[in-house]
Amino acid sequence: MTDTTPSAGSPIVEIVRVRCTAATFRDAEASLRALCAAPGGHAIRLLRSASAPHDLGLHLRSTVHAPHPIGASPLGLRIAASLRDFGSVSHSVWLDIAHPSTRQENPT
Repeated sequence: MTDTTPSAGSPIVEIVRVRCTAATFRDAEASLRALCAAPGGHAIRLLRSASAPHDLGLHLRSTVHAPHPIGASPLGLRIAASLRDFGSVSHSVWLDIAHPSTRQENPT
């Protein structure tokens, strides 16, 4: 199996999704909007599901500053943890395969 731990300097995208209820949706959206407005050197995009009316998503683009086994940034981990009060949360980390530091010849 190929090691997929991002190395320092690797660009990553974290995707955080929260499945809200009708009762928690507006508060979750307000919380995410406040997080998006906060400074911090990350590119953050807030999304709403086209098919599930109470699902929100957040794309967080950043660069790995130090190798980490799961690759998630401290900010991404804090965002995911803060959304647990609003519903079911999913947090995943994606590597930019076009970037030389994350390109693999034959991943298995």
